[in-house]
Amino acid sequence: MNIKERRNILFVITGVMFVVTMVALLLIYLEQGRSAFESLGQGREIKLWQTRDFYVYDYALKKEVRVAARCVRIGKSSVVCVEPSVTLSSTLLDRIRDDFDESIYNNAIGTAPADKYKNLNLTNKIVILLLEAKRGRIPEAGVKQVAGYYSKLNEQARFYNAESNQARIIHVFIEPRNINDDSIMETVAHEARHLKNWSKTRNNVGLIIGSLFAIATVATLYLGLSHLYFRSFRL
Repeated sequence: MNIKERRNILFVITGVMFVVTMVALLLIYLEQGRSAFESLGQGREIKLWQTRDFYVYDYALKKEVRVAARCVRIGKSSVVCVEPSVTLSSTLLDRIRDDFDESIYNNAIGTAPADKYKNLNLTNKIVILLLEAKRGRIPEAGVKQVAGYYSKLNEQARFYNAESNQARIIHVFIEPRNINDDSIMETVAHEARHLKNWSKTRNNVGLIIGSLFAIATVATLYLGLSHLYFRSFRL
């Protein structure tokens, strides 16, 4: 094998390593919920009394719908938004914000890098979205009512999922005729645990993907160089 052939093979191996590494980084980047367009400054800070559109899964309609919700409270770790047709007392809204900030966030969630969820509010705050009870009713289940839900899909980039809110969100359905403060807080805490569990799983998935590609890169390099080494002695 002459020098030119060796150089060409090394170029091929280097190119394969570069492509594998870039693909691994892209997959991890998307899995972590970052937006491919954040660098263009599309992230916006949500402000008190501002109305924003959210994608919400409507169990009655069995599909994602866009819902306008107004920001009514902003805490250290939370942003509380309410669908216009939902009426709650100021005392309850304060409790949702304060209990989440002072107890639920620290006990059920913990912290995460603040730059992961910029597209909604430029902070690491979690959105507590209070919605009409009718959106949580399952038609074929009779009177069965879903109290709330958490969707990991909201943490994906829209580049990856067009109906993602690109934020960590806890959805809570409010029954206007039977508002139970303690029940609402139990639902918030319950969905917060789901959020925490997914945060751990997402990080593990990212590590697994990265590890697999690292192994693939090392294997490619080893096989390529081994072939080059032994072939150089045979020729």
